Amino acid sequence: MTASTFPAVETYELTLLQFRPDLTSEETFNIGVVGFNAEHQHLVSRVTDRYSRLRAAYPDLDGSAYRALARAIDARCIEVADALHRDQLRIYGKQQFQDLLDQIIAPGSANFRWSSVRRGICEDLAQRVEEVFYRYVGRFEERPQRERTTNEQLWKRVLERPSIQSILPEINKPKMMTTSYLTHEFRGSWMNGQLNVLEPITFDYLDPSTITDKAVLWVGRVGELAKTEDYRLVALVTNRRDDVTSDAYNNAIAMLGANDRVREVIPESNADRLADIVTDDLRVH
Repeated sequence: MTASTFPAVETYELTLLQFRPDLTSEETFNIGVVGFNAEHQHLVSRVTDRYSRLRAAYPDLDGSAYRALARAIDARCIEVADALHRDQLRIYGKQQFQDLLDQIIAPGSANFRWSSVRRGICEDLAQRVEEVFYRYVGRFEERPQRERTTNEQLWKRVLERPSIQSILPEINKPKMMTTSYLTHEFRGSWMNGQLNVLEPITFDYLDPSTITDKAVLWVGRVGELAKTEDYRLVALVTNRRDDVTSDAYNNAIAMLGANDRVREVIPESNADRLADIVTDDLRVH
């Protein structure tokens, strides 16, 4: 069903999806919008799975669990909208919008609820939903601008440390590895009877899922490159930045550290540890 199917002006009903983090509290957060045009059985929705503002108010919030629930609700909204579009679902009567909402979230849900229904006229329901989403949800999720530490900046800062300067000639040796599917050049390397490679990895991201994705990427990369050469990786990583991303950061460090090919994961604040490792290796070998 295309936009041209609808009249220039259409009536709509609209509600906000609200989340209550603490069941003992009456406090709710707007996390989505659902709009409905009854004449054309047209449902439009927008749900966020971001939880930084929720975590700011409730530090103990399980962000991963919230994200899974929000995505499930979003997927259900899409399923209902698609069923309406394909005429696989028809809702009649004065309570048809509420009946649709009950199909998205079962009545009596503890953590999720709908706001009171508002009605109006608009030219484009999808645009109206986006406008309301931004007013009640999106603008509160706009992220503050700050400089993010890149891999290059992390590498430069570590190399400038006095303790690292003393071992720089030994480690400042890039190492290229190539498999059938991947080529990667590690920033540094040294031998201690076995090849050791060194790489700066930034986890300085505002979105926890980006941190997780970066760790998964590196676990796969480390395993793939091990097919071509026997080596151990020392990963230099950025420090944990804030409480919102702390769980994702800690999990990322643990994920890397659990890999057999990773010798050690060293946060920037403990970068002098690299000098100790290399000095000990060179003393023995």
